[in-house]
Amino acid sequence: MSSESFPLLSLPFPAVQHFLSVLPIKEVLKIRQTCKTLKNWSSFRGEIVETLIMHNDKDDYKSCIPYEVLLSKRFPVTPLNKLNVFMTPSNSPEAILASMDSPVFKEVRFNAHYHWRQIFPFLHDGLERLYLFDEMDLPANDMPAFFKALSSFKGEVIWIHCNTLENHWFDAAFTAWSSLKGSVFESVRRTLYYLIEAVTMDGKLILFNNKLILFNNKFV
Repeated sequence: MSSESFPLLSLPFPAVQHFLSVLPIKEVLKIRQTCKTLKNWSSFRGEIVETLIMHNDKDDYKSCIPYEVLLSKRFPVTPLNKLNVFMTPSNSPEAILASMDSPVFKEVRFNAHYHWRQIFPFLHDGLERLYLFDEMDLPANDMPAFFKALSSFKGEVIWIHCNTLENHWFDAAFTAWSSLKGSVFESVRRTLYYLIEAVTMDGKLILFNNKLILFNNKFV
């Protein structure tokens, strides 16, 4: 789309503002690249970046945006591809997401120290890849809820490589997913040594092993 192919500049300014306010953020980026005037008029949609890295230490990672700075920005900062968050248990997922125009990122990475419930607000419909690193709080009593919630993830890859993980997570995953047979999963079985093979009702294969890596793959 360009200003030449759509006569935006000939419309009344309020009409143009309304159009720019409802335009998908990826289209806002395209239109900014074709017309300097529309780029200026769409400034209220905020900054559009390829990758957003959020950190809690203001003195670390110069390419990052500190949590408090991100939340205090007047206009949104929206990552199109990757979101990398260095969390603390006190960080609000809702506040981080509210600092964006809309969640369109395809990949999210969790680092530092976070609670498992902080993950799920970030799992929007267009998310393709989820990576969990460092310290994740997951009490034993919460494991069934955690693995049941993961089963609803529609992306292609979940990579779990936390320092806090134990092999007994394997048993928790097997128990939680077995309870979902007939609703979420067509089959759930143990294969080889510490390997779960689960097939979803829509034909997606999930493999989970004692290295704590989870892959989702569509059958070909």
